[in-house]
Amino acid sequence: MRESKLASELGRSGHLRYYSTDCPLCHTHRWVKWNFEGGKEPLCRPCHKQKQRERVMAEALKEYPQARAVETRGKRVTLLMPCPQCGKERWAARNYLRKNPSRMCRPCATIESRTRMSSFRSRQITVDGYCSVYVPRSHQYHSMTGTRSRLLEHRLVMAQSLGRPLEASETVHHKNGDRADNRLENLELWTGNHGPGARVLDVPHCPTCTCQGQSWADIFEVAR
Repeated sequence: MRESKLASELGRSGHLRYYSTDCPLCHTHRWVKWNFEGGKEPLCRPCHKQKQRERVMAEALKEYPQARAVETRGKRVTLLMPCPQCGKERWAARNYLRKNPSRMCRPCATIESRTRMSSFRSRQITVDGYCSVYVPRSHQYHSMTGTRSRLLEHRLVMAQSLGRPLEASETVHHKNGDRADNRLENLELWTGNHGPGARVLDVPHCPTCTCQGQSWADIFEVAR
């Protein structure tokens, strides 16, 4: 029969009964509460924390099998992970790895971010066939930009030629109908919206056409 004592006999508060037992792992003798749960001999607090730490480390290694090692620092779990880009090993927190699926080291992540930003700032083609460019906040025509500081290139070319920002009611027309051809001689400033397409005089309608650059009066004179 195990030795048991009341909490008052052990100098503790409450009215529970404690009994004498040894930890199954470290065999440390101590007094535990009589109404413990589980049916097994309860572990001491240091052994219980060690078991919990080992369980967390096993779960981390199962989640990231490519990890070389794992450590626990309080509630923080860190893993020795190789960078998929450069292969360099470094310690990374599990929460950081969950938020960053790429799992790259900081230098490689910085390089990729700069590459992605430079690609974003490059000249792009919209779904409508227009060219858009990135305009920084320090640019004098940044007020014309829309979302994400991007501006249609033909509007920027026309604004630079006029030396002033374009009004919201002003539009720029491509004379030859090619929306990607943003040469200044191919652009025309309009007040209000303009429809799609191009003038017949601005686009040759046959391989041997000589109508481009002529007025309607000249064309009618030739036709006679």
